Amino acid sequence: MAQPIQRMMPAAEVTLRANEDMNINTSGFSRTAAPPGPQMGLSSGGLDKPGVTTAASAYQKGVLMNQNQMQNMQSRVPAAQSDAIQKTRLANVEQSQASEKANRMKDEAVTQMLYANDAGTATFALGNPEVADRVHASVAQAKQMAQSMNPVVPFTSNNLPG
Repeated sequence: MAQPIQRMMPAAEVTLRANEDMNINTSGFSRTAAPPGPQMGLSSGGLDKPGVTTAASAYQKGVLMNQNQMQNMQSRVPAAQSDAIQKTRLANVEQSQASEKANRMKDEAVTQMLYANDAGTATFALGNPEVADRVHASVAQAKQMAQSMNPVVPFTSNNLPG
């Protein structure tokens, strides 16, 4: 009767077992929960089955592509975060500069107005009714002159005698 062919253990396991020395307690390096030899066929994928050909290589390629995508995604997150922080800071700076420019222009306009009306005294004089009436009359005359009407001569300025 023919003897069954037994698989040989890998050389590394044979050598490790042969070199175990109980005096220095290296017995934990050997497999104790599984029989010696490679553990092919115990997983569901083809990644640990070197004997399987095309299906396993497609499987391995898929696994490696997934790992590649995960690593790329993990390295993109910090870059995207820092980019978003930098854009926020830039927007804050631009908004601050626009606000500062608007304040500067307002201050300059106020300064020019105060200079033009004698440091505000002309504006304060409008609180006096006689001055206000005189200013309103002058403005009305200026409007009539702008429309090519003579504000002094009666009947040419739509000022009927009354």
